[in-house]
Amino acid sequence: MIILHVKYNCKPNCRETFMNAIKENKLDESSRNESGNLKYSYSYDIEDENALILTELWKDRDAVKFHNETEHFKMLGKLKAEYVESVEIQRFNAEPINE
Repeated sequence: MIILHVKYNCKPNCRETFMNAIKENKLDESSRNESGNLKYSYSYDIEDENALILTELWKDRDAVKFHNETEHFKMLGKLKAEYVESVEIQRFNAEPINE
């Protein structure tokens, strides 16, 4: 499993507009509907009013590669250019723990 923790450092006062554009274009929904997606969830950083956090879980690297080639991923890139100053990405390989 691949885990991506993405922090979008939005331009001042653009976080809500960026999130609304993601929802209006159904970019989040399209990503969640991909066959290799296990989780695709946005949240707000309560310590930084300009930060938007995205947590992604993918079945494997092939699923991430497929996702990165989709039209909705390309659209996200266009929105980032408009609303985001910088992006921080942490990538992890993980195995589920079955207890």
